[in-house]
Amino acid sequence: MEGGNVNEFLDSITYQDTAVLFRGKRYCFNPISPISEESQYAWDIYIWSGKHDEDEIPVASFAGKSPEECLKKFLASPIWDGKTFWEAEQEMTWVDW
Repeated sequence: MEGGNVNEFLDSITYQDTAVLFRGKRYCFNPISPISEESQYAWDIYIWSGKHDEDEIPVASFAGKSPEECLKKFLASPIWDGKTFWEAEQEMTWVDW
């Protein structure tokens, strides 16, 4: 991963707004959020293609009983043009939000 340490990136995407470039697209991560009425957590990832909120293209959503469970599901999901995070991270650049 260019632009930073991959382990620091994984910590960052869990708890704060973060973005990464992958094959010319900006993938954006909001922090993992609690769903209080369900005692679960939710996490949405999207591609941002412009300047407005309506320019967000949903990529994936993850839910779990903990932030760690959401992250585990994310790491196993092939959302990077058919690759998992670990298969694709060499092509990523951590960028400012």
